[in-house]
Amino acid sequence: GWSYIFYITGIVGLIWCAVWLTVVKDKPEDDPHISTEELKYLRENLDCGPNDSIPKHIIYPWDKFVTSMPVWAIVVADISMSWGNTLMAMLPIFVRETYNYEVDETGFWSLLPHLVMAVLMPVAGTLADWLRNTEVLTTTQCKSPGHSA
Repeated sequence: GWSYIFYITGIVGLIWCAVWLTVVKDKPEDDPHISTEELKYLRENLDCGPNDSIPKHIIYPWDKFVTSMPVWAIVVADISMSWGNTLMAMLPIFVRETYNYEVDETGFWSLLPHLVMAVLMPVAGTLADWLRNTEVLTTTQCKSPGHSA
């Protein structure tokens, strides 16, 4: 039945967790597959050694974090994206209950936004690349509207 999707997702998550805990190590020295050259490279270039430790008490600048405009931009963008996903998920129910469409008609209206995105996204990406390459807009100016859409 429909509940199996949750069991399947949970099993995949447990498998991923087991693989992660088996393969990933906290320190390069603990990795049995690391070569001597790679370990030497990491120690020289990442300024870490076998005796380095993580400080127990790190003071985070929460006031700067909470008052940061880029952080709030990400929060607003994420909430907007989640709201958009909710609307897309609820579209079939809305069309069926509001306009009394049958399942086949509801399916078309549910598919339509995805079809429009499939056509417009490559066009918008090509246009953004052209605007950036011709220096009409900066990279940031090209990416910002894309994150808002």
